[in-house]
Amino acid sequence: MFGIQSGKGWKLPLLAVIDIYIIFIITSLPGLAISPIEGRLADIFPGTSHLEIQMIYLAPNLAAIPFVFFGGALASKFDKLKLANICCLVYALCGVAFFFIDSMVLMIALSLIIGIMAGILSPVSVSIITDCFAGKERSKQFGYTGAILNLILMGSVILTGYLANINWRLPFAMYVIPIVPLFLNWSLRKFVPKQAAASADPTKAGASTPMHFTKECDIPRLVRYCLYYFFVTLFLSAISLYVPFLITKSSTAGNVTSMLFLGIFASGMILNWLLKMFKKGVFFWILCMMSLGFLLIVLTKQPVVIGAGAFLAAFFYGIAQPYCYTLVSEIATPRATPMAQSWLISMNSIGVVVSPFIIDGVADIFHRNTDKDPEIAFILSLIALVVATVFVFFYSISRRKHHTVPATAALAADEAKPAAAPAAKPTDSTSSSNTK
Repeated sequence: MFGIQSGKGWKLPLLAVIDIYIIFIITSLPGLAISPIEGRLADIFPGTSHLEIQMIYLAPNLAAIPFVFFGGALASKFDKLKLANICCLVYALCGVAFFFIDSMVLMIALSLIIGIMAGILSPVSVSIITDCFAGKERSKQFGYTGAILNLILMGSVILTGYLANINWRLPFAMYVIPIVPLFLNWSLRKFVPKQAAASADPTKAGASTPMHFTKECDIPRLVRYCLYYFFVTLFLSAISLYVPFLITKSSTAGNVTSMLFLGIFASGMILNWLLKMFKKGVFFWILCMMSLGFLLIVLTKQPVVIGAGAFLAAFFYGIAQPYCYTLVSEIATPRATPMAQSWLISMNSIGVVVSPFIIDGVADIFHRNTDKDPEIAFILSLIALVVATVFVFFYSISRRKHHTVPATAALAADEAKPAAAPAAKPTDSTSSSNTK
């Protein structure tokens, strides 16, 4: 049977890998169905206030942030696949309900529930990838999932726009996609270990000891990775936020913004090759090349050049995202990994949410308005990225003097470790010793 190398001494069936991709993708769908009909909601539901329209759009993302941590805690204690099944079922049922309700209050409530389910699923999906893959195969899959996600999101934005023109309810069909993993999760059962709840009495025979997160995870490194990921997310978000003010023609602005999806997709598909090329300086080169991307945006008002800058910044951000996922999976024990990943995942949502407030706030200090003068947003972003690049450069030099193991070496070491047996030994049709 055709399978995908796991890096653990066996192959995963293609069906199982597809299931992993779908679970990862549905965590980013909330809110997409609202975008094409946001301007029509006041007509669809007469008497709807501007606050209600904002709430239905923001509700999924706001609800997801705290429940990412809750999902990480649950995934550390309970069966991940059962947890995924419950979340996918509730998610899909809410998607179906959108086709029948005629109340804005219920629309907001359903959006909140979908956001909660997506928040819980986020660390679960990343943890499943960590369970199923190791070494270079793990980093490759993190790259693939990020690449495929952005390709799907780009297509979904276009598709939902067409569907909304046919009927305003049709974009909500994408919220029914979580029903698919309910029929595919069985294919992962042999590869994803069950997580037993810790017993209150660790002396009891067969009982698992309670997890001590601070002892089972390298907290200083986790903090560094989270801050770095938050930082690059915050400033990459400036492109989608302020390009529509920089380029007034909406179709052109949309094309430039789509370069973000394309850039992340491109780097995700060749992630391992990029990591091998940059070796020890991955964090430095990400900031350096993102700075160059923003420099292109600042230097000209030509849409083609701005698009090239957006693509370059997104391309290297597309390295940062899966690279940080990979590193975090290496600094924690298997049962602490979901909680560690939840901290990293939350940095993405928080970075996106606070980006306009931070950039606008700093612009106000210099008495500049980003609506009327959008260039200032990119100038401030460029300055911040250049300062961070210089800081990381000198920080890396100081770390090398103290025998810090480079991340690429950590990947190689992880790959060289004996593979742990899956929850149930794969059958002959799915196992293989021909790993890379």
